[in-house]
Amino acid sequence: MSTVRKEKAVGADYGAPDSNREFIDMLLKTGDAVAIEQEVDWDNEAGAIVRRACELGAPAPYMKKIKDYPGNSYFGAPLSTYRRMAVSLGMSPDSTLPEISTEYLRRTNSDPIEPVVIERSAAPCKENVWMGDDVDLTKLPVPLVHEGDGGRYIGTWHAVVTKHPIRGDYNWGMYRQMMYDSRTMCGAVFPFSDLGKTLNDYYLPRGEAMPFATAIGLSPLAAMAACAPSPIPEPELTGMLGRRAGGAGEVRDQRPAGAGQRRDHPRRRDHARLQGRGGPLRRVHRLSHQPARLPRHLPRQLHHLPQQRDDDHLQHGRARRTKASCCARSRSASNWRSS
Repeated sequence: MSTVRKEKAVGADYGAPDSNREFIDMLLKTGDAVAIEQEVDWDNEAGAIVRRACELGAPAPYMKKIKDYPGNSYFGAPLSTYRRMAVSLGMSPDSTLPEISTEYLRRTNSDPIEPVVIERSAAPCKENVWMGDDVDLTKLPVPLVHEGDGGRYIGTWHAVVTKHPIRGDYNWGMYRQMMYDSRTMCGAVFPFSDLGKTLNDYYLPRGEAMPFATAIGLSPLAAMAACAPSPIPEPELTGMLGRRAGGAGEVRDQRPAGAGQRRDHPRRRDHARLQGRGGPLRRVHRLSHQPARLPRHLPRQLHHLPQQRDDDHLQHGRARRTKASCCARSRSASNWRSS
């Protein structure tokens, strides 16, 4: 980590990618992503390729041709290595885990950065708008990720955006969403989550449906903020992690968008619709010992790829886990003898 980066003022631009598209381009240049030109099937094959890439520590697969969905693409395993996490933060891909951790803590312990709200006309997520009868989720290349899943998951790298009806603050969370039919999604909303608390404390007692927006294809820092168990509001946390976050007006403007970085869907989170078949990412093949379906072919770009795992980090991790396991066994033995 260079001295120059350490001396940058809070809120400065760290060179972090400002969008998912920019992130993909950066990873292609550093060799941490690979473009797959062969057609990939949305039915299990794309999920199997991503799973295999994670197992190998291989570059993130950028699948440019999806069966039945010309003009659409998939990007998998965006933050599954420390190298890609470093790039997302605007750091060198060769940064070590201690350097990444130090920089993450330094940024998240700085002053919050308010997001910049932009006009709807300038928002990439508003490039294509579907209204009324044109709204059809099946137009989107929603994948079946695992054999035995309850359905096709439209939300696996996204944020569900809600606004508290009283406080007015926004919440982003990566709550899984499954396509139920062409106009409905379902998902598990647990009562202890921020979204679940708002739904159960305010909307359900009043018999009202809860409005929300689903942002798909986030910038990596926005996705990181949506997943982080932090008391800092996600829009501000995104700015703290790299640069100011942008927002396309109020959450109440929930009209569907198309090919930009975000797609909003005009469905309300209705309690009666939350009972989706199979539940989020249910892996029946594991419960019934059925083998997972393998891809028809492994794209040639994933053959003979060097593993990008950090062996030192893995060794240290094994050592820590081994030590912790020994301590746990020692405590168990001590408790057994004392009893």
